[in-house]
Amino acid sequence: MIMATQIDIFNSNIAYAQALHSSYLYFKNNNVCAIDISELLRAEWVLIVGAMDCYIHDIVCKKMHAIITDSTYNVGSLPNGLANYKMPLSSIKEIYDAVTNVEKEALLMNYLRQTLHEFSFESVQSIDSAMSYIGVKKFWSELAKEWHCDTDTIKKQLGLIVRRRNIIAHQSDIVDFTTLEKQALEAGDVEEAKNFIVRLVAYMDNRIALQTTLFT
Repeated sequence: MIMATQIDIFNSNIAYAQALHSSYLYFKNNNVCAIDISELLRAEWVLIVGAMDCYIHDIVCKKMHAIITDSTYNVGSLPNGLANYKMPLSSIKEIYDAVTNVEKEALLMNYLRQTLHEFSFESVQSIDSAMSYIGVKKFWSELAKEWHCDTDTIKKQLGLIVRRRNIIAHQSDIVDFTTLEKQALEAGDVEEAKNFIVRLVAYMDNRIALQTTLFT
C-alpha cells in the first residue's frame, strides 16, 4: 500500500475544510437561522491555514531527515538553517547509543518532529526559516516570478490571511468586547483565502521537489 504524500494529506485537509463550506452554503440556501452559520466559515478559515502549517511541518521534517542521513553530505554542505539547528546533548547521546542505524534514524525523525512542532509555520518569517532548513533559496522572489507579481503583494496577502486566522482562533473574531460583535465574514472571502493557500502550497511542493531532488 502506497503511503500518502505530504501534498496528499494537505489536499485531504483542504477537502475537510471544503465540507464546512458546503454546509454553510446549504444552510444559507435553506434559510437556516437557528445558529450563526458564519461560524462555519470561521472554522473553515482556521482549517485552511492549519492545512498549510501541517504540510510545511511534515515536508520539512522529511527533507531535514533525508539530508542529515545522506552520507554524501558533510557539515560544510548542509543548508544554513539546518547547520544551525539546535539539538540537546541528551538527544545526541540517545541517538549515539542506539544499536542499529534504523534505530538511530527513527530517533532522529522523532526528535525532528517534536522540535519542529514547537513552531508555527504560517507567517512569512516562519516559512523563511522552514525553507532555510532544507536549502530552498529565493523562495519568495521565484514565486513572484511564477505568479507575475511582486513579493510584497504575496507576503501581504499571506499576512492578512494568517492575521485573520489568529483573530478567529484567539479572539473568536470579536471586534467589540462590549457588544461581542464579530467581524463580518462572507463565503467569498474564505474562498479567496483558500485559493491563495492552495496555490501557494502547490508551488511550494513543486519547488521543494525541484530544488531537493536528491531527497525523495
